[in-house]
Amino acid sequence: MNILQAKVLATLRPPSAKRTRVTVSFKREGILNLGLIFQFEPTEPVLAPGGGTVTDVCWQRKRSWQALASARNSYEVVIDHGQAVYTVIAGLGTVNVRAGSVINRGDLLGTLADSECWFGCQLNGNFINSTIISRHFVAAQEKDVPGQSHKLRFAPDTILRNLANCVVRLVYNGIQYFQNVLFNQTLLVSVDFNGGGTKTGSAVVGVAANDYWNVYAAGAFTMDSYTGYNYYSGHYYYYCAGIHFSSNPQVFLFDSTGKKTAVSLERVAAASSASGAASQFDPMLSRYIGGYASGVPEENFFALKGMPAGAYELYLYANEGILPNTTTFYVALNGDVPVAKSTAPTATAAFVENQNYVKYTLAFGSGSYISVKAYGYFAGLQLVKV
Repeated sequence: MNILQAKVLATLRPPSAKRTRVTVSFKREGILNLGLIFQFEPTEPVLAPGGGTVTDVCWQRKRSWQALASARNSYEVVIDHGQAVYTVIAGLGTVNVRAGSVINRGDLLGTLADSECWFGCQLNGNFINSTIISRHFVAAQEKDVPGQSHKLRFAPDTILRNLANCVVRLVYNGIQYFQNVLFNQTLLVSVDFNGGGTKTGSAVVGVAANDYWNVYAAGAFTMDSYTGYNYYSGHYYYYCAGIHFSSNPQVFLFDSTGKKTAVSLERVAAASSASGAASQFDPMLSRYIGGYASGVPEENFFALKGMPAGAYELYLYANEGILPNTTTFYVALNGDVPVAKSTAPTATAAFVENQNYVKYTLAFGSGSYISVKAYGYFAGLQLVKV
């Protein structure tokens, strides 16, 4: 150890703001115990022991005494203090810095996975006995060591990132607001059943990248690997990869930015089937749930909730070219008497009302919901505000 290294070591302090207890001291037992175990008070944050640069933030590395067995899923932070002096703090449940951050003594590193952290100090590549760093690391009567006098700051890296995120979010929200005003977007819900992702086909209403609630309710379904013609777990499959509804019947839909909305699609009754078809046309036409089992149409029943008050057009899609396998839709507002409309499939890619889709005109106030029952095939739905 040279004079410059001794000066760096003299500036280091325990990684706590308050007085803290040393429960395990340094022992040369391989990698085990080559550091100190500090017992923190509950909810106390972990501080940087000295100024330097964060060289690494590692996930689940086992540095601590008995691998800090009680600190599952923990991080460790490695800090370069200069002059070949490094400190390692392990057992963090969260971290507030990243590799490359320049920090000062007392800057917030994170919070603990439990109430303990492991502290080690390296000099010239070797762990040294941390109690020789300075008097601050020597336990008084083998119990407590002083903290950093409640010194607590946020790392500059964290402050800059928070400010940058605020500016980015402000600009983004402003762009979204004026985009909605200028383009007068009306498409609110677009769900492609058994599709491969966000609906990108044309459909009747049209789907663009900036649609307001352009969604695919992927969370409503769970894929099955079974393919072929068979009955399996109460579901019907016809030479295709099948799907079935998950245990959660209500799925909140996401808008085109990935933000969860108040609009939800809820499965009201258990589906009698959940078939799927390979798409040769627009997914709104030839990918579907439901279908026919042994010549009998299957039923799927949904409720669309959480829409703002207003006037709407509801488009329901079903197309299957094997006549007379038509689909009859039943739509009711707030549990009123349902209105029935049927399709007469054409097996073509053209959208023709009452052939491969039906349209309902609705108007309702806040808190209303739409009930939709499909008796046969159900390929998708769209809701447009008019």
